[in-house]
Amino acid sequence: MALTALPFLSRSNYLCSRTSLRCGAKLIKNNKTDCCRALSAGCHGYSSRWTAKHVIFAGAVGGASLVALTRHKLLKVHAESNPWEVSPRPEPTPSRVMNYGLDLGIKITLYQYQTCPFCCKARAFLDYYGISYDVVEVNSVKRTEVKWSKYKKVPLLLVQTPEGKTVQINDSSQIVSVLQTFIDTKMKITIDQIANYYPHFEDKGEGMFARTTFDFPNKYFIMYLDEGTVSKSTAKLRNFERKWRMWVDSDFVHRISPNIYGTFAESFQAFKYFEKVGNWEKIFSWWDRLVVCYLGGFVMRLVAMNLKRKHELDDDVRMELYHSVQRFTKGALNRGAFTGGDSITLADLALYGVMTSFEGCDAFRDMTENSDISTWFQAVKKAVEGHEGQRIIRTILETDVGEVEGGTLGVAVSEVEVVEEVGEAVLA
Repeated sequence: MALTALPFLSRSNYLCSRTSLRCGAKLIKNNKTDCCRALSAGCHGYSSRWTAKHVIFAGAVGGASLVALTRHKLLKVHAESNPWEVSPRPEPTPSRVMNYGLDLGIKITLYQYQTCPFCCKARAFLDYYGISYDVVEVNSVKRTEVKWSKYKKVPLLLVQTPEGKTVQINDSSQIVSVLQTFIDTKMKITIDQIANYYPHFEDKGEGMFARTTFDFPNKYFIMYLDEGTVSKSTAKLRNFERKWRMWVDSDFVHRISPNIYGTFAESFQAFKYFEKVGNWEKIFSWWDRLVVCYLGGFVMRLVAMNLKRKHELDDDVRMELYHSVQRFTKGALNRGAFTGGDSITLADLALYGVMTSFEGCDAFRDMTENSDISTWFQAVKKAVEGHEGQRIIRTILETDVGEVEGGTLGVAVSEVEVVEEVGEAVLA
């Protein structure tokens, strides 16, 4: 087991002896996953003045924690050239190119399923900011397009930097946080440098049929570095934004599959809709489409049944969906039209994105007719389709000012908040 901590020690913003001591003590009492998350997340958010004594002390406590965790096969990997590649990566053939006329000096490629809620979330962010990107549609059964990657889920984002490096960013929430940090730091810090502040933990499991799982403990955090930020939000608003970003992944998204895959007939119908909106006819062969629609529909019906049991949803899954939406409208929109009052935040983009994944299904129509979400949804849709966030980036490029009016809220890193990992969806 190896855990490299030097990137955190290189900046005073991201480690403090108090946090390390707390994590070391927590290891003795709690399970290994919680401690590892706290150790990683705790490295961010406290600004402290370091002395040699502090560094040695924190290193000793952290080292003791790591020794105790060795047998659990946890691994932290840095973003270098691309450590995620387990075999030569073929040059991707984009299924479509989203060119919004803005040159950031980087090339972005998004590997996705068109109707995966998490992929829709990542696209909503890119579209809102008007960031150009290529789309590679992944065959959800064969997954040929991502066989080169150790991380097999989608969305998966590749960023090619001007220096020739390829940076792979996994998990929709982490994709959003890394790119938001890039924007907030006025694009003066490279993507590969920012990626160093987003470690992951890898658990290979045990046994013949064990599967490797990944945890991204900092995925909801925007990094505020010494170079300054364009964000003008307060710590309170940042925490509020982060709370509802987490809610989208831990609450709302689990109500989608049981509603659109309620029966085998509905499941097959949903996949025919996915085939249409995903333009699969131009991407996959007729045989691949047949396999994806029918095998995928069958599998996702079983997945929906399992999610319903796992999250203890009522038999009336429509009401579960309505109640989840009501929690958002009453708890998150009590400040104004959006979660940021008059400003769209990452929480708005997250929920809007996952909702678009089933926009053409009966469940979406029923949801809008039986809740107060329609006005909010249409307002966010207008902003995303109009690429309203692009003006923020253009202002940075044109004026290089210290602060820019508007934009999404950043996420505070001054408090450690550990949440259970929510895995990216295989389909919807």
